[in-house]
Amino acid sequence: MKKILFYVTGHGFGHATRMQELVRAIEKMAPETEIHIHTNAPEWFFSDPNSKRYVRYLDIDTGTTQLDCIKIDVMRSLHDYSDLICRRQSFLPQELSFIQRNEIDCIVADIPPAAFYIAHEAGIPAVGVANFTWDWIFEPYIAQYSEYKYVLDDMRQGYALAYSMLRLPFSGGFETAARCEDIPMIVRPPRMPVAEIRHKLGINHDQRPLILCSFGGFQAHGLDLQAVAETCGDYFFIGFGDDMIRFDNGMILPYRSEFDHPSLVDAADMVLSKLGYGTVAECVSLNKPLMYISRDDFREYPVLRDAVEYHLESYCINLRDFFEGKWHTHIGRLLDKAAKRVSYPDCGTNGADVAAAYILRLAD
Repeated sequence: MKKILFYVTGHGFGHATRMQELVRAIEKMAPETEIHIHTNAPEWFFSDPNSKRYVRYLDIDTGTTQLDCIKIDVMRSLHDYSDLICRRQSFLPQELSFIQRNEIDCIVADIPPAAFYIAHEAGIPAVGVANFTWDWIFEPYIAQYSEYKYVLDDMRQGYALAYSMLRLPFSGGFETAARCEDIPMIVRPPRMPVAEIRHKLGINHDQRPLILCSFGGFQAHGLDLQAVAETCGDYFFIGFGDDMIRFDNGMILPYRSEFDHPSLVDAADMVLSKLGYGTVAECVSLNKPLMYISRDDFREYPVLRDAVEYHLESYCINLRDFFEGKWHTHIGRLLDKAAKRVSYPDCGTNGADVAAAYILRLAD
């Protein structure tokens, strides 16, 4: 029986959701596989009582420290990773003991550098699966705070220890990887038919265009979706928060609910979001119009912006109008463009199967 250990960053939801789909693909190809997931993402992303899947919380990665859905605290991000370098020595022995005790065959990481240090010490191969590496994200920050160059060096040294990197589309980084292979997108398919999800939401007879507002687990501070919706009465809005809230032309769903995100994307007429891999991949795979806000201080932003402009009907709303709730005209423009049904280039969506087959061969 193959035994695979995943290390998954808890930064945002995109990393966890694509690893969730990769785990499913491995279990489908080799149901006897025992999978362990150590992550600081919410445990409910991965829990499944019907599988040989074991989830444990581990503060394995820091990512960037975000103040909200678009603002990054650069100094705090550097400080947090610096602290992680010190803490790594405390959890490294327990991880090595776990690997030996459970006879782990290989490690899969998205994309904590610590995972590759652990694999190197354990003497087993580690595969990275991602569309970027953290050293690429952090590199511009070092230009501002050169005293933290050792943070960049630590990330790069970790990635250099990888057996290989499986690089997803819309990518950046990977310069220190000894071996790198390009694979198609890893994206979750909808799990609920559109008619069923609209019925369960109680909007099956509502003819207004459905706008899904999704920001990858981060709040858009200062934005009141209900107040914005009141100025856009000819649209129906769905957003996310801690509790269920209903109002005249919209609702807030809890982050954890019976409605999987891809099904909500599929049911929507358009999506309003920041640009993150998970949402972009779902919109591209479902050919869903996407209105997005700019994130100029995040290095991944121009790569994802170019991707949505190439693969989707898309539209950038300026930050002032976004935070002031002046959405109505912008939504109308995007829906009018989408109604023309322009054909866009396809993008492969079977990355989970490609990666699963690769990882299972490595684990033999």
